[in-house]
Amino acid sequence: MISNLNDQFEAFSMNNESFSSFRRNGSPINEDKNEDIPEFITQLLDEQNDFEPPKSHTSFTEPHTPSSTKYVSDLSISEPSAPISPFRNLSTTFISQRNQRICKFYQIGQCKFGDNCKFLHIKTLPQEKLISTQTPHFEIISPSNVCISDFGSDFSKMCHDQYGCRYLQRQLEDNNPQTTKYIFEQMLPIITPLMSDPFGNYLCQKLIEVVNSEQRIQIIRKITPTFFIISKNIHGTRSIQKLISCYSTKEEQNMLINVISPYVIELIFDSNGNHVIQECLKTFGKSDNGFIFDTIVNDDNLVKVATHKHGCCVVQRCIDYGNRQQLITLIDEIVKNSLILVKDAFGNYVVQYILNVDIVGVIIDVTKMLLNDLIDLSMQKFSSNVIEKLIRSDEIEVRQMIFDKFLQIKDVTKLLQDSYANYVIQTCLDQSSVEYHSKLSNWITPHLSTIRNTPYYKKIQNKLRRDENKQHYSVN
Repeated sequence: MISNLNDQFEAFSMNNESFSSFRRNGSPINEDKNEDIPEFITQLLDEQNDFEPPKSHTSFTEPHTPSSTKYVSDLSISEPSAPISPFRNLSTTFISQRNQRICKFYQIGQCKFGDNCKFLHIKTLPQEKLISTQTPHFEIISPSNVCISDFGSDFSKMCHDQYGCRYLQRQLEDNNPQTTKYIFEQMLPIITPLMSDPFGNYLCQKLIEVVNSEQRIQIIRKITPTFFIISKNIHGTRSIQKLISCYSTKEEQNMLINVISPYVIELIFDSNGNHVIQECLKTFGKSDNGFIFDTIVNDDNLVKVATHKHGCCVVQRCIDYGNRQQLITLIDEIVKNSLILVKDAFGNYVVQYILNVDIVGVIIDVTKMLLNDLIDLSMQKFSSNVIEKLIRSDEIEVRQMIFDKFLQIKDVTKLLQDSYANYVIQTCLDQSSVEYHSKLSNWITPHLSTIRNTPYYKKIQNKLRRDENKQHYSVN
């Protein structure tokens, strides 16, 4: 049996004491104000008053490692171990070692952040032992005493290195003819793989900008056998585009056209190569781009190109940058194949694009090609967008042709209940004149009850009841 607590602890005895109130934490408040405070509590209170909080907040998740400034004199080595890039010290963004704390996980070889670690990677091993455990690496060269010719056989590795590549780009930006010539001569033998390198392609682009025409011609000759492969590479395509945009002589242009011509269709279909063709359309003269137009129009390539997700963009750029004769030839082919193109997810955008071209008769020609299949096209996802654009055009004759074709249809319910055709009907009501609005209303109203439970019922009903005083499109 546990003895009564009141017998062992007189302070909790309830015999002769009563507590009128309690603190929020549940402890009783003693009404005797003259009670002496125990000595050990007074000592604790004094120590608490003398306590000063730390000046800076320390994260609980931050590794507790000694400060590099405090213990740097105790280290047997003051140089960092071999960095991921042997040319990192050439970068102007290199962080001073003395402003970093030492990474304790690096000491045991378990730092998962590698070169991105915010702590200093220094091993507290003897220098001889540290060097023996490292893989061979290049000497860390200071930007103040570096000479571009000192790299020698390591120049190729430097071009593929992130920091070395940046350093060489800065050297090219100084516009020193001797330095530029030396870098060009060293890069020319390795220019082909360098253009497709994640870091080297930026160096190639900078080199193409600063060299003269004769040197660019040498680059074109060097990459001609692998031009197609480089153009399809995600990094190489940027170098090729830079080569196209920086040409300055007719000889360079002719060489580029001769290299690109055999691969026009293949490049158009590639996610990276199509940008090379678009760069040609933007940079070369309109007459000089004839090889692209001829390739697309001839051999029934238009439908294949216009219905491709990248090809449709190239065709639209051809419309933007072509001359008058090229546009007429290209648009004629698009009109002839418009019935196929409007049903395609990408081809319909090409047809819509030519409707904005300032060439007389294009809209009417497209309408005549689609009129016989108007009902089916209105009920199709992609072609219905083309039909709506034709209705919104400024050609009054086009709208009359479409309205008359709809009024001949007896199965109105089929159109009203279709998820795409009903939007075409709404567009007809919006763009119709007073005369045709009345005809369309009489054509739709008897069948309106069939769509009462559809979400677009109210929209069609409101368009049918529009105010007659509202401005309509006039029909001449």
